[in-house]
Amino acid sequence: MTQFVFSRRDLQIRIKRLQGVLSNEQIFGIIKKLNTPNEQRLPTMWELVVLDAFAQVASVRHEAPLPSGKCPDLLVDYQSAAGGKLVVVGDVLAVSDRGLDEMNPVDVLFEQTPVIARKHGVDPVKLAYRINGGPTGKRGQVKIQLALPNRGQMIALLHSEVVPWLKAINSKPHEHALFKPSNKKCDFSITYDPVQTTTMGSYTSYDVAPSKEVNPLYKALKAKTGQLEGAHEGAFKLLVACDGDCGLFRSNVSMASMGGTFTGRQVVDHFLTKHSSIDGVLLIGVEEKREVMSIHTTRMLRYDLIVRASIDPRRLTSPHAELDELVRRALIHFPEPRQAPYNAARRCLEQENSQRAQGRFRLVSRGAGSMSVSISSRDLMQLLSGNLSQEDFCRAYGFHNKDVNPFALALSQGRLIQRASLSKLDEDDDLVTFEFGQTDPAIAPFFTPMD
Repeated sequence: MTQFVFSRRDLQIRIKRLQGVLSNEQIFGIIKKLNTPNEQRLPTMWELVVLDAFAQVASVRHEAPLPSGKCPDLLVDYQSAAGGKLVVVGDVLAVSDRGLDEMNPVDVLFEQTPVIARKHGVDPVKLAYRINGGPTGKRGQVKIQLALPNRGQMIALLHSEVVPWLKAINSKPHEHALFKPSNKKCDFSITYDPVQTTTMGSYTSYDVAPSKEVNPLYKALKAKTGQLEGAHEGAFKLLVACDGDCGLFRSNVSMASMGGTFTGRQVVDHFLTKHSSIDGVLLIGVEEKREVMSIHTTRMLRYDLIVRASIDPRRLTSPHAELDELVRRALIHFPEPRQAPYNAARRCLEQENSQRAQGRFRLVSRGAGSMSVSISSRDLMQLLSGNLSQEDFCRAYGFHNKDVNPFALALSQGRLIQRASLSKLDEDDDLVTFEFGQTDPAIAPFFTPMD
């Protein structure tokens, strides 16, 4: 599984293509950031794919200095199909809810409580969480705040109050139990239900925008306005805002109208009326659709180009139709998303664990004499190299029980591998398929041949 929104293979393809566009120093800088687990990893990924997409349809320069001394990400010279010319000066940014997450540490409660529960003999699937919150701030500056203490105080509260509550459950494991913090300013609860079979949790959405200005998207756009200062007359000044784990990229009109909050597009419209130095904003997010009665999730990129309504077309080298043509042509060259930004943002902070098994396999049986199993090529390499133990491999694949281990089953039937093949996947892995043959006297007792 990739750490990024896109597969590592797709990112490497774009690194190679940009060698003719970027300097060696710029390429090395991007590679170093992609290989270093920190907050810059995901924004660098977006910068890479945006640069490559525009470079496929236009002449692109990266970090070309403006007369003001600023060095924006994009300086695009585009010639349309009709022969018109357009110059775009742009900067790429990844918008994150990191600040909101720090102020609302739900992850501490949801992630650390199960660990503590197991330690003290309580099954965490029998716990349910509810966190309340509401709007704070004066009119026009409203934000949603959960009734939780700060991160450090939350951790301390778990150990000082939740741990004794969990220990008490052990004395009466068949009875319901309810935990509420002693501090009345903290409005959350944990319920223990002995018959519950799935962990449950709910909290007030804090990553919405009750205000058009007090939200991560507006603040991120505002912080970038100075980056395009000094662009020559006639250039279209564009900010490319990408989802770096921001709830506003997942919001829609219906959600906003129901809750009295604003969508990302509404925030951008407001931003453009306040900042005449920016001509337009391109929003790029990832849309997820989970299939009914299936664990399969389909992901696709979602784009929204918003242009300031009061732009004087005489000031630009090209009408908006040519900008739209440029963007549409560039977007075709984006890779397919493999992971949601909210997952990628966390994984980009972690060092990749190559010893962690993927655990993906397919088992096909066509009767007593025919069986094949496909397993992850990455896992097989880790297993055979000794980096992944047989115990961890079998645990990841559910092969610890010999009755469901296809290799153990084939061996018990005296069947050897007769063929192996590789299936290339678009993701950061491949499948190795092993086909088992008929009973082989090389490892099986002699038997009466069947006609």
